Amino acid sequence: MMEYHWYEDYWAMPRNLPRGHQFCIGYYQAQRALRFHVENIHTDQSVFLSTWLLDNGYRVFLHFKSGIVTEVKLGDNPPPVGRIEAPKNLEGLLLSGCLGKLTE
Repeated sequence: MMEYHWYEDYWAMPRNLPRGHQFCIGYYQAQRALRFHVENIHTDQSVFLSTWLLDNGYRVFLHFKSGIVTEVKLGDNPPPVGRIEAPKNLEGLLLSGCLGKLTE
């Protein structure tokens, strides 16, 4: 199973990832990882958060600065996420606070 981990706080991103996990700093590295179907992506790039990830086999995890980790799935999700249907821009929902409380 492939995973896309988004981190609100760059400094909270794990530096010692398990084997097979890739740390993607910046837009280009995250885009390249997605293009080559890297199985486990850890990044601070929210621009790629969409239901496209879910449709292409990725599990999506949001790591908030508060320490809360939320998995976003198609269909029903526990609050505050609610129901997610494709196609959906998850970045817009994230930045508007619909997927969890951002600190900054």
